[in-house]
Amino acid sequence: MSIFSIIDAFIKARSLTIIIAAALILTAGVGALDHFTGFELSFSIFYLLPVVFVSWYVNRAGYVIAIVCASVWLVVDQSSGHEYSHPLIPYWNSVVRMSFFLLISLLLQRIKAHVLKEETLARVDGLTGAMNSRAFLEAADRLVALSARSRKPFTLAYIDIDDFKKVNDTKGHSEGDRALKAVARTLMASVRGADISARLGGDEFAVFLPDTDTAEATVALDRIRENLTLSAKEGEWAIGFSIGAAVFKSPPAKIEEALKLADELMYAVKNSGKNTTRIDEVVLALSQIRRDTEGVRIESETAESRSR
Repeated sequence: MSIFSIIDAFIKARSLTIIIAAALILTAGVGALDHFTGFELSFSIFYLLPVVFVSWYVNRAGYVIAIVCASVWLVVDQSSGHEYSHPLIPYWNSVVRMSFFLLISLLLQRIKAHVLKEETLARVDGLTGAMNSRAFLEAADRLVALSARSRKPFTLAYIDIDDFKKVNDTKGHSEGDRALKAVARTLMASVRGADISARLGGDEFAVFLPDTDTAEATVALDRIRENLTLSAKEGEWAIGFSIGAAVFKSPPAKIEEALKLADELMYAVKNSGKNTTRIDEVVLALSQIRRDTEGVRIESETAESRSR
């Protein structure tokens, strides 16, 4: 993590009141330096610092800081003994600076909104509105790390829509898209607040269930299957759902490894008749197990792998 990322995270963790108060203190400091150095040295650009700071992190409050900075500059300029050929010139200069500060604030706010939009689009599936594979892997990896520290089990389920191609072939791609959206909505509505679901691509979805052992996973996935089946019936889609779920008591070194194992279980379901659920408790070799943040190796489980 770069120093800029650390600073950004630190500022975002602060309240809006603290950020605005820091900007006002910074404005006062710039004004004091401007006053003591005299009018011959220009400090105009330094008044931009609090404007940029607040505009990026607090948005519209940047307009207020822009006005404050322009006002402070005017007071400092008038108190410096700077003489002008006309008494209205400093006020004109102040209005020009304030307009410039306001313009910078507006541009920064729009850039920030665009950046946030792009970040959101990069993490959300464009068709269904569900989390995409990139976002899912990032979020799941954090949850696996928490599992390693707490030594609690988790379940990763891989879901594939059976006979989805027939929907596209017989009813058209628009109807297939409607089915995918319904599946994504159903998954998001069927999981707990701590769980995450995502569309991995095509007709494949995934669900991560933290703090969930085999028995709890069975209940959760039965509920998910029931809701998915009901959604398919309401949409009049002749589809089923092959679900492979891997239960981990010892977290793998990489989330991709867990996803691969769940994917293999899902394909085992497809090869054995489709439209059912298989849940396996996975036993990892010691070399495959993730270390927690303190470098302590999580011990491997001795239980036998079982399926249902």
